[in-house]
Amino acid sequence: MPPWLAGVELPLAVAHLRHLSGLVPAADRPAFLFLHWQDRSRSLTGAQRRDLAAQAQAGAEKIVLAAGDLPLTGRVAVAWRRYLDRVTEVAGQDHPAAPRGFLLAEHAQLSHRRWGIDPAVDSLAAMALRLAQLRTPSAGRRAAA
Repeated sequence: MPPWLAGVELPLAVAHLRHLSGLVPAADRPAFLFLHWQDRSRSLTGAQRRDLAAQAQAGAEKIVLAAGDLPLTGRVAVAWRRYLDRVTEVAGQDHPAAPRGFLLAEHAQLSHRRWGIDPAVDSLAAMALRLAQLRTPSAGRRAAA
């Protein structure tokens, strides 16, 4: 794991997925997050997936709330906001060759791999966010830091 990611891996994954899932229609968000979980948990054992599902079930709302506590200040906060704005801009453009949801899902998977987010952490983030959104639909509308 890169040193800059230490301690913020889960909140970062949740914040990023929350922003990206907010760019797809509300009805498609559970599927978007499930597919992310499915892709990123592929390398995990069945027991690991069950454990992560139990963790998400028990603490979904707390995990999602913690994503609002990303320690972003100064230049990092400006860069993160600029990045989210740019992703939103690109996602809003017409992409006739591929559906928006597919492009965002691919972007999430590639970004999280590039950032070094562990598949188990990423899977937990996706499942917790999905459960929180299903339990409280407003959980998906909160801005991603």
